[in-house]
Amino acid sequence: MINLKKIFMFFWCLQTRIYFFFFKNRIALLKKKKLKIAVLKPFFYLDLYTTSSKNFRKIIYSSQFRFGPVGLFLDLKSDFYLTKPEIDEVLQKRINERIKGLDNKKSLKIQSKNSIDENSINYKKYDLILIYEGAVSEKIIKNYPLVKWGILLEDHSNKKYKKFCFFKPKLFNFFLNLTQGYTPYSIFKQKHCIDFSYTFGSINFLKNLNIKKTKKIDVVVEIQQPNEVFMQLKKENIVVVKASGNLKIRKYIQTLSSSKIFFCPVFTNPRWGNSIIEAALCQNLIIGNKYAYWNSLLIHKDLHCSSIEHGKKIIKKILSDQNIYKHYLLIQNNLLNEINFSLPMRQIYNLLK
Repeated sequence: MINLKKIFMFFWCLQTRIYFFFFKNRIALLKKKKLKIAVLKPFFYLDLYTTSSKNFRKIIYSSQFRFGPVGLFLDLKSDFYLTKPEIDEVLQKRINERIKGLDNKKSLKIQSKNSIDENSINYKKYDLILIYEGAVSEKIIKNYPLVKWGILLEDHSNKKYKKFCFFKPKLFNFFLNLTQGYTPYSIFKQKHCIDFSYTFGSINFLKNLNIKKTKKIDVVVEIQQPNEVFMQLKKENIVVVKASGNLKIRKYIQTLSSSKIFFCPVFTNPRWGNSIIEAALCQNLIIGNKYAYWNSLLIHKDLHCSSIEHGKKIIKKILSDQNIYKHYLLIQNNLLNEINFSLPMRQIYNLLK
């Protein structure tokens, strides 16, 4: 039986690599000025950070499910606010659709308690304000025309998502396209559309969190991989851990910061491509199928594998020679910094110049 999703992912990743090869040096780096940035998330957005704080670690460790754009806080020192905006009937309907169980209701209650009225923020002190959809009302944006406004849409199935890639959203200066840079979107996108990863950040992630890389674990297996992947590595006396969706963010970061390799050879569910960036931010060398995951530009061609057996051979080779391991990790880090931090920052500065 033909797997259409697998075929789609193959051609998506292939086009991503082609675009990266031809256009990676197209945008010049401008002389930067330090920007004062605020990030706003509405209390009804149930993913990511659940508390406002001046402590960047506290913000990141409060996240639900994923890292999110950690570079905004650790590298750019942005302020973060949970907001209570004005809610119309259309927005209220969408909020109701998101509440699917007791956990959602609990999260909504916690975030509502931690949020502040949209009118209590001093917007004019910021150069740049990035908002998740619905974080402030239109009247707020209209009242501060000197501020540059950017919008993020977490749901890629949202009708506005593709529209905003090609047409600048009303009232906003730019749209943050959360698919990582150099994708097929990049071929036709307009200047207002920024290649901004959902897990935006730099290789300084662990350093900025004051976490030491220990390498006690040889391999962390990606969360969606079949159990056979874990069992096959365990038979080889490799120190291996299977990633778990039940871990709190702090524990998940500790696990990844203790590992050498992140392994994802089997095509499963590509929505977990964010986990590849998360592992790379924690200085894990990514070994896996470069045609099966979003963000797979980070997988070097020599570390590509589409089977457990092939992957095991690569892992053994990497673990047997520290110099080889460092060689590929350096290449990966340079690429991570380019597509996950420098590229979106260049695009933003070029837009604001």
